[in-house]
Amino acid sequence: VPLSMITLIFCSLCPVILKIAKSSNIHKVILHAKGRQIEFSSSIKKLTSTLSGNFVRCHRSFLVNKNNIKEVDAKNRIIYFTNGETCLMSTRMMKGL
Repeated sequence: VPLSMITLIFCSLCPVILKIAKSSNIHKVILHAKGRQIEFSSSIKKLTSTLSGNFVRCHRSFLVNKNNIKEVDAKNRIIYFTNGETCLMSTRMMKGL
């Protein structure tokens, strides 16, 4: 799937996307949306450079949608999303949130 197609899909799904995580399968990522998960071929690095300002790299394994963050626990480096899911945050990338 070309990146332009991925960008179009992300723009339409943006309100329900919580985070994008590296998959245990090589060269794949998992899109975590409200109520579903989708695995597809790509990398966090490619998506970071392609997606809009709503998406921020918070860890080497995660890209998060700032619009769906409920709370950031800086002390424990955990991001809480509106649906109750959580995500780790690196100390270096904390400033982007």
